[in-house]
Amino acid sequence: MEANQYEDTLREMFGIHAYNTFTMDKLVQNLVRQLQHIAGDDICVQTTDAFLDEKKNGATGGPVATMLQRANAEAAYQKRVEQILMDENCFRAMIFKNGFRMTVDLLDTETENSDEPVEVEKWSEYVEKYINNDEVMSEELREQLARKPVFLQRNIRQWHACNKNQQNKETEASTENADPSSATSSPPRKSLNEDMDIIDNTECKFNVNSFKMVYVVNSESYLYKRLALRKAKESHRKVSLKFHSNFSAYVDRWRAKNVTSEMDEACAKWLMGKGDGLKACETTRHDDNSLEKAPFYPYNKYSVEYFEEPTPPVEESQ
Repeated sequence: MEANQYEDTLREMFGIHAYNTFTMDKLVQNLVRQLQHIAGDDICVQTTDAFLDEKKNGATGGPVATMLQRANAEAAYQKRVEQILMDENCFRAMIFKNGFRMTVDLLDTETENSDEPVEVEKWSEYVEKYINNDEVMSEELREQLARKPVFLQRNIRQWHACNKNQQNKETEASTENADPSSATSSPPRKSLNEDMDIIDNTECKFNVNSFKMVYVVNSESYLYKRLALRKAKESHRKVSLKFHSNFSAYVDRWRAKNVTSEMDEACAKWLMGKGDGLKACETTRHDDNSLEKAPFYPYNKYSVEYFEEPTPPVEESQ
């Protein structure tokens, strides 16, 4: 029986209630068609096999509490499926059983392929600059670093000062060694690698079409300077007091130019809770902090206790 004739027959038998039956018939037909497509299409077979393989590794879902533990496995499963569905739309569906909720995300699997000579030239120049070990910087790069530096200026100054002191020591040592009357010899120069633990296992992949660099999972770099934490704790007090002194001097200069004595007095009264329009309170200032703990200089702390305002009496009408 044809579909149209089937629907007309159902309408004659059940009237307006026939839509449930022929709608279910269309649904069954679509489901059967989809099952045939899943069983016969090569892409569907590959994705099904990938799902069964990754299910053994626990990468196809699980409790929300263990989501972080499955992150790497699920990411690998997603990459595998993206490679299979390179030319088709790839969706990621997540079903939350307890909340009766399902989310569907469309994954971006398209790559922009460009074989233009200009793009190829840019890619070659980019790779050459990245792997080039030449320390000579171009004028364009120098101007860019001057506008937006990727380092702290104080570290550069300290590095130059350290190198200058090291060169002066080496010069003095070479002068003493050149003097035949001097029998002492200078100690050998200590290499930077002797003070640091350096492990570089970083791996990355380049996308030729988009000039993007992607780091490989579980590949990392490690750099640790020995005794750095102890030296930082020893110099913490000195550095904090130095920064506080510089900042206080800046604030004092700004106050001398922009703040009058009346404004200073009004600010002090406001901090103590005195002034018009303020809620009645009692403010106490505490300045007995320990100078042996950070930040190693005296400062004020304020505690406020508000007074309860009496409620006006309610007038009774007679």
